[in-house]
Amino acid sequence: DVLRYHVVPGNVQSGDITNGSVGTLNGEQGITLNVDDGAKITDGAGNTVNIILTDIQGTNGVIHLIEAVLIPGSL
Repeated sequence: DVLRYHVVPGNVQSGDITNGSVGTLNGEQGITLNVDDGAKITDGAGNTVNIILTDIQGTNGVIHLIEAVLIPGSL
């Protein structure tokens, strides 16, 4: 569940990221994105982590590197 909590559907580039809640592959709606003051993610446990590298294109999606593990609210 923790690994699937780090994956969202689609090929979302950094320029497409907006503020708001995003659903993950484990079925939770607990990730909240904020791009107003640097790109940040708040997880279901209330932890805020920075997105430190963006737009690493793979063959099946795009990777955005974060500085910590996201924890689902259900754990």
